[in-house]
Amino acid sequence: MTLELLFDRIALAAGLLALVSSLVAWRWRRSRPLLIPCFIITALLTGVALWHNHRPLPSNERRMLFQGVEYVREVRPGREDPKIVHVVRIDLTTPGLSFLVTPHDPVGEYEQAALTTSSFLRANHLSLAINADGFQPWEPGDLLNFYPREGDGITLHVPSVSLGDRYSDGYSPPGSVPTLHLSAQNQASINSTHAHPYNLISGCTRWWSTVKRRPGRITRT
Repeated sequence: MTLELLFDRIALAAGLLALVSSLVAWRWRRSRPLLIPCFIITALLTGVALWHNHRPLPSNERRMLFQGVEYVREVRPGREDPKIVHVVRIDLTTPGLSFLVTPHDPVGEYEQAALTTSSFLRANHLSLAINADGFQPWEPGDLLNFYPREGDGITLHVPSVSLGDRYSDGYSPPGSVPTLHLSAQNQASINSTHAHPYNLISGCTRWWSTVKRRPGRITRT
């Protein structure tokens, strides 16, 4: 069950509860003092559920997070498939800049322990963290029943290397997804072959196959 469906069901249940409570309170006079509290509680539940699924899109945004790192939020509204695109532009020549792929942390028979992006950020005292790669097992379930929780074991989708330590070859065929390599000197390349990679991580889909730098602009194809 998705969160959207869960919140829709909460809104429906809250509306039905308000109706039943009103009928009960009106039927039995002794229960009438409970009418207002019941209305308030159900109105709050319904309001939160409806807001979660029907809240307005945010506005476009562009700002510098810190030296060499710019954040861009691009809103693409649409009736059928609205999108919010989050972009981080990083100047690889920024002094003091370094990268870290999640270090190896096995759990039982699994290659890695599941970790939220925010926990990874705090645990490694970083300034910015970006979610990447996929894994198995993955059971979205609902708000209270899902896998993995933080600390549960997972198997990674593609090869992963952290500071020269190659701890996973992934379960997907080689070359099936784009892989980002970041060298110790902060040189970036995609799907390149390195005998001894330093930082290696993948995502799901590559949007741009080439990037050409021209005066005043960047052209993507």
